[in-house]
Formats: sequence, C-alpha cells, structure tokens
Amino acid sequence: MKQIRKYIKHSFFVPVAVLFVSLITVSSAFAGAIYTWTNQTSSGSHYWDTISSSSTGQYLLAGYDGGDLYTSANYGVTWIAESSSGSSDWIYSAVSSSGQYQVAVPYGGDI
Repeated sequence: MKQIRKYIKHSFFVPVAVLFVSLITVSSAFAGAIYTWTNQTSSGSHYWDTISSSSTGQYLLAGYDGGDLYTSANYGVTWIAESSSGSSDWIYSAVSSSGQYQVAVPYGGDI
C-alpha cells in the first residue's frame, strides 16, 4: 500500500489536491460565470493525501501524510487544524452532503 501511495503522491492527483486546497475560494458557482481564485495559505503547504467536500463546497476536510486534519466551514477561506485528531498518515476522508458528518481514516490506524 505504501508503494501505491508513493506513486499517487508523485502523480497528477496530489498537485490537483494541493491546487484545490490552496485555491479554493470561488466567487460564483453558476455555469458560465467568471471565477476568481484566491490563494489560501492558512493550512500551510503540504502534500495533501485526501480532501473531501460537502455538496455545496461549504464544508471541507483535508489531511496529509504525518499531519493534522484540517477543516473549513466557509468554502476554504479559512482552515482550522484539528489537532485533537492527532498527527497521522491520513489517506481517506468523507464529508456528508450537508457537512454535518465528517470522517477520516489514517493508514494502518483507527477511524
């Protein structure tokens, strides 16, 4: 599994996740609209392994190898390190459609 994760870390998907986390703020959600991207640095720069979103994009959950989970409740404008989750090798995350429920799974650990 670690070899697969290493490959994924250096593949196309991680830069997309980094881009998504660092450039998340969008000025409009309507098709055909002009979008404005704003670099968000409050979560720091990491090799993000997982990121999940509620159906509207308001609630976000992200995690990276050897670090805390980060949450946002305002479309990614600000990020909070959830240090109570402990540092881990976060590989999967999910957020319910409403954003009320969030879950993350570390490599080789408990939910």
